[in-house]
Amino acid sequence: VSVVAHTPTELAFSDCRLDFSTTYKLLVYVEDENGVGDGELSVPVDLPVPGSSTYQAQPVLSSGTPLSNGVAFSFTALVDAAAVTGALVGEAWAGVYLPGDLQATTFSASAFKQGVGAQCLVKNVRFYHALSTDSSVQGCSLMRGVLHHLYVYVEAGGKTGTLSAPIDVIVPTSNGFSSPPSLQANPTQQTLNVKYSPTTTGRAWGIVVLEEDADTINVANTSHLKAGTVALCSYGGTDGFEITDASLQLTAAFTACNFPMNAVHKAFLYVEGDASLGGDGTLSAALDVTLPPSNAFTEAPTEYRTALPNSNSITVAFKAQSTAGTLWAMAVQGSATEAVDAASVKAASPSVCSVGGAVGVTINTLPGYVSLTNCALVTAASYTVYVYVEDGQGRDDGSVGEVVISTPLDRVSTAFDRSPYLQQSTTVGGFRFTIRFWATAAGYAYGVVVPEGTDVASVGAAVTTGSGAFGEASCGAREPGGPQQVAAGQNTQLEFDNCGLAGGVTYWAYVVLCGSSGCASNITSNAVPIVVPFSNHFSSPPVLASITGEGVVLTAATDQEPGEAWLGVWDEGTTVTPDMARNLTG
Repeated sequence: VSVVAHTPTELAFSDCRLDFSTTYKLLVYVEDENGVGDGELSVPVDLPVPGSSTYQAQPVLSSGTPLSNGVAFSFTALVDAAAVTGALVGEAWAGVYLPGDLQATTFSASAFKQGVGAQCLVKNVRFYHALSTDSSVQGCSLMRGVLHHLYVYVEAGGKTGTLSAPIDVIVPTSNGFSSPPSLQANPTQQTLNVKYSPTTTGRAWGIVVLEEDADTINVANTSHLKAGTVALCSYGGTDGFEITDASLQLTAAFTACNFPMNAVHKAFLYVEGDASLGGDGTLSAALDVTLPPSNAFTEAPTEYRTALPNSNSITVAFKAQSTAGTLWAMAVQGSATEAVDAASVKAASPSVCSVGGAVGVTINTLPGYVSLTNCALVTAASYTVYVYVEDGQGRDDGSVGEVVISTPLDRVSTAFDRSPYLQQSTTVGGFRFTIRFWATAAGYAYGVVVPEGTDVASVGAAVTTGSGAFGEASCGAREPGGPQQVAAGQNTQLEFDNCGLAGGVTYWAYVVLCGSSGCASNITSNAVPIVVPFSNHFSSPPVLASITGEGVVLTAATDQEPGEAWLGVWDEGTTVTPDMARNLTG
């Protein structure tokens, strides 16, 4: 084809025999009159060929409300004369799908015609060129209040046609919620209160199920929900709670539930209207019912006395939230290689010794500590004791605590008959606290405070020399003339003072016992956690009051008065420490 420079050229293609509903690529090549093949090939241009039938007016829902058993619609389509012989007549198929069940990018006309993935389908609807057509999809069982999509596919002469855009279909419910239900207060083992606001009068049901059973609760099977099948607890009974005034916020009170604890259960509410025929209501989204362990530790397990190899017993102290419960304990050398839970502590495998057996030990019979015997302890070894407590119902829904116990060398001149524990809370500023213990023999005691996580092997030398301690020498709990004297079998008190520990930080305190003849064979206690309170708190956190290009104003309230405050502005993403804040660094 001859072309003229700088002049638009029209190219007319004919007898192409292109397929309907297919996109081709069009390319143009130009060169000069010498014809030596040194011209330029254009970039590809998309050439979409319409379907054998296309829409003059996209499908719309017919007047009236969609029903759960059928959806009426209308459309106007055109027929390409090249696709048919004789009258301009086409065929349509329509299907209702859940969102995501039909993807336009992977659409297959043959699969659509067979109703693959459809909730319901109508086939071979005849229509005439440019004339409005009414039709409907019947035989559906659409869930009420749930979004569906209607698609209509038109073609002519058996050649590839056009799929419509999705049309939203929502079958209305006989009742609903004006706002999503929510928990009214923290649930307990026996009770749960859920507040809800129905849109009209009718009846309400509620159910709480295990998390793994949540998928069985749906509007397609409301009889399952009303009957309380798989329910941990229910509301409304089989007939439902009668809603007589929809203007009020109501409370669904679940009682006498006896929930398994230490778990997240799922709660649902379902409402129907007065004129309901059943199964046409609204099901709420699942509410998380988060429950704490059936029993827990108010004081975590700690070493009660030194575990001596020749005694073959380990004793740990603890305090449980509820004494009306049951306990199991086991000790392993080193630490467990796999996660420890209720079942593994009850099974006590593997362990060097255990207590509890098949039924556990009643906590209220224990004197604040539990002993594990026949442990076959070895010298200079580390053991981990795992203690499990629950409410006594045997549902493995309690708490596991652990403590590391170290055995001394074979021959020690003294040991802890009651291991060190914090007698008095740390004062604000971390300047003073008290540790108590009992020793089996007379001797001397040293104490030291070190950063949390300090290796126990480094403590012995540090404590007897005072190195590694914080604050003044007295923070190491040593009297001016040397270490504190300890009498056998008597309550000994170590006063730590002038420590200057930072607020909000956890430290470890250690006590080292030496015999009366020296520290050649000393015993180092387990770490005693020392948590230092903040010297001041925000009773109302800082709130931005105003901001301009010149400055920032915040409002806040604190617990302690008088006190001091610092205010600074840092770049976003900066990690600011208390020292940086006090010095306005950066």
